[in-house]
Amino acid sequence: MASKHFIDLTKSIQELKRIYLDDALAAPIPNDTQSELARAFVTFAHAEFEYYVEEALRGLTNVAFGGAISGSYGKAAIALLGFSGMNSLKAGDQLGTGGKKAARKLSTRFGEAKVAILKTIDGNMGVREKHIAAMAIPLGLDATTVDNTWLNDLDAFCSFRGAYVHMSRTTQRADPAGVNPHDMWLKCQRLVWTNQALGGASAINSFESFDAWVESEKVGLATIVHAPRWKLQIGNYLLQLLSRWKQDVSDDDD
Repeated sequence: MASKHFIDLTKSIQELKRIYLDDALAAPIPNDTQSELARAFVTFAHAEFEYYVEEALRGLTNVAFGGAISGSYGKAAIALLGFSGMNSLKAGDQLGTGGKKAARKLSTRFGEAKVAILKTIDGNMGVREKHIAAMAIPLGLDATTVDNTWLNDLDAFCSFRGAYVHMSRTTQRADPAGVNPHDMWLKCQRLVWTNQALGGASAINSFESFDAWVESEKVGLATIVHAPRWKLQIGNYLLQLLSRWKQDVSDDDD
């Protein structure tokens, strides 16, 4: 089932199409105004793509973290520890709460990893391959499952947007005369919705299939690995006994 974020993306894209492209798509040859409007469509569609990816991965981050601190460890949670950019950390020399230094806690490390990936997402400035990799690899994305053609198409769309936003319309790259509304809509469709005839066997060849990956990771967290509550309670009890024993030993030494 599609996420709310993807549903919002498709609604926004369709509304942008209605406002900026429908007249041009109904005309055999677009006029100058319609080509200019197509530039606006590309710009705003790019913003929707970027926002979608950020919010989808923010949601996956929260689910992965919530599962991890309750004892459910999925691929996204493990990837958070491996690729979020935290400094490495050894076990330390404390197990209980009576020492001078805080005992190492896995929940704390997951908290640090969550902060790190959310910082990356909050600071994101695009939706090219490098931007998606920085946000999604730390959440378990397998790069081999992503269709290169889709990535190339996305990069090209981003290049159009970059020219339209950052360059004068008098330049060759941003000239409205070179913008075909029909082509821009086809490119957008290719990026958003999965075409089974394209992309080979790759699992991710559209934002639609990207969304399916995100949602499958969320569902999988409920069943991959779970530490039963009674085991966690016993573990906490043993840690408390160990802490008391260490304190008794320390008192005897004094």
